[in-house]
Amino acid sequence: MLTLIVYNLGYRIPVVFLTAYYDETTIERAKKTEPCAYLSKPFEEIDLKIAIELGIYRARLESEKEALINDLQKALSEVKTLKGFLSICSHCKKIRDDKGYWQQIEKYIHEHSEAEFSHGICQECAEKHYPDMGLYDD
Repeated sequence: MLTLIVYNLGYRIPVVFLTAYYDETTIERAKKTEPCAYLSKPFEEIDLKIAIELGIYRARLESEKEALINDLQKALSEVKTLKGFLSICSHCKKIRDDKGYWQQIEKYIHEHSEAEFSHGICQECAEKHYPDMGLYDD
């Protein structure tokens, strides 16, 4: 009879079954523990060595994959996105938020994205509002 007790204490422990039992019921029970290998007796030493090395390699890859998934989930939780329909006042350019309040466009975008702002003045507005400053003279 095949019996295995593994206590998971947060460690990835590769398991290799080495047994004389290879009936269907025993193999099905072993599958539930997700072993890295199942070797039946008699066995060659090289087969056991390969099974152990592959198990350690697989455990390392799974740990790295879990770390990458955790990093990705963390990054996704911090991402702010703008999407959907935005109402913008045609006069003052404020944006109406999802609660119906009007906000300055800079504040709204700052709260819903990672964008940063610096202010400037376009040529058309400079010529219209500040014609004497010569901001865009050649």
